[in-house]
Amino acid sequence: MTRIPQSIISALMDHARREYPCECCGILIGRHEDDETRVERAVEAENIAENDRRKSYQIDWRTLLATTRSVRATREQIVGFYHSHPDGSSRPSRSDRQEAWLDHAYVILSMRDGLCTAVTGWRVHSSDNDFDSEPLVIEPDEDRPRL
Repeated sequence: MTRIPQSIISALMDHARREYPCECCGILIGRHEDDETRVERAVEAENIAENDRRKSYQIDWRTLLATTRSVRATREQIVGFYHSHPDGSSRPSRSDRQEAWLDHAYVILSMRDGLCTAVTGWRVHSSDNDFDSEPLVIEPDEDRPRL
């Protein structure tokens, strides 16, 4: 299960809207606790895919390296990644499977005409790179009053 605050989901959706009709991408930072992944922040990355960026993504390696270095000094971890599928499915694509990191959360935002229509969670648990659907729990932000 992946837990993620509403404010981070909103930021991911905003990133996907800004990059539409291309795929957006980024890194999820947080902690693994027992069988849960808790996302505490997201790092936007430039999509540097060499082919059609409307149908694929590649996280800028400089952003990935800088993020890896920054979390080393903290108790944070890179817990996953996110990207959008402009005018596409909310399911992982073939290229998503080829690039997947084991036991990391993947959040896919499905976009239609520049609007987010679905947010789904996925995870690869074995070396066959097959994604399993994973519950994505969107939590209210802690500093917001609960009604």
